[in-house]
Amino acid sequence: MTSKDPFRYQGLSVQTKVGVNHVNDSNTGAAIYQDYGLRYAKAFSNRLAVKLVASYMKGLDWFATDYTDVDATTLPEKEGLSNPAYNGLNVYGDEVNRTITGIGKVSRMDYLEKDLTDYTVYSLKLNGAVHYRITPKLEAIYSYNFAKGTANYTGCNRFSVNGFYVPTLFPASIRATATGFCFNVGRLFTATTVLFVGALTIALGGIGNALLVFSAAFMVAFGAVWFKK
Repeated sequence: MTSKDPFRYQGLSVQTKVGVNHVNDSNTGAAIYQDYGLRYAKAFSNRLAVKLVASYMKGLDWFATDYTDVDATTLPEKEGLSNPAYNGLNVYGDEVNRTITGIGKVSRMDYLEKDLTDYTVYSLKLNGAVHYRITPKLEAIYSYNFAKGTANYTGCNRFSVNGFYVPTLFPASIRATATGFCFNVGRLFTATTVLFVGALTIALGGIGNALLVFSAAFMVAFGAVWFKK
């Protein structure tokens, strides 16, 4: 990645972008998008120069409100909000269902995504750098970057990231590896859970008892968070 040379491009520059989205959106009124940028560079000599860059963005993300019934076990003609096993696309919690004698397959209570997350997003980025020319063709650069923000993004699922910080305390390779590990380590437990549920179902005499054991872990975690406050 390259950026403007503070020896060649000096002075103060400011950039402003403003827009409007969510026009005619039934979930919210029209929203303002704001994006501001500032850059200042100065060369104190033909060897030493500094550069400061800052940017701030704020806007309202798109609302995920597709409530199409995607339950794979329901016949197409019975899909919809009246389906007892309803599994909405941008609805969470209802992907788990069980069969009740005399009633059929029923999904548990669900939550709309718009009730679980804040679609207001922002990004703050700061950069400071000192450039020193050792020779006309060799330059040493000390740079520090800082970022903070809130985001909603789509991967294999929908993610809401609130108030994250990205300081450059470690090399990029370590930060990238750590981020990937934190986002994906849960998949390891998901994969092993499938095996354990089957084993517990046989050992405890039913899927209900097996799920009860796994649910107990969430209750322990809830208690730990509650008493931590």
